[in-house]
Amino acid sequence: MESTHCITDCHGVTYRVHSERDIGWSFHIWHGDNVVGHMYCTGQPPVLQVGDFKLYDDVCVRESLAATCWRKLLGRPRPVSNYRNRGLGTAMFTLLSKLAKSADYKCLEGWISDVDTESNPGLPDWYRRRGYIVTEGAGKYARQVAVIRKNL
Repeated sequence: MESTHCITDCHGVTYRVHSERDIGWSFHIWHGDNVVGHMYCTGQPPVLQVGDFKLYDDVCVRESLAATCWRKLLGRPRPVSNYRNRGLGTAMFTLLSKLAKSADYKCLEGWISDVDTESNPGLPDWYRRRGYIVTEGAGKYARQVAVIRKNL
């Protein structure tokens, strides 16, 4: 089953979220023609397991032919845009909570890896501010540093 939803960042910019639900549940966040993030989930009601969530910090920016020529002539790298720190994570988890609740899920669960906290040390607190219970410590997965859980 496929569907499209919209979320808005903290600047009022709207993004399309395309979701597909089959064995798992996948979401791709679009800004114009670019995919700027994804989320993958699995599980059976009552628990939806958030397996991976990422907002990209290296999306290529569309540029004019003239700008491309000048950039290449000057030996500069292709410009990229960062989609982190725009409120998209909050908007995406709000959408996920709404969709999960309507699909008879009672709880969202997931885990945080050491790779996640290396690039974002404040991630456990980010989840706490959004109502998640964060249990820090090693778990059943390699590289796991915390478990997140939120009742819907």
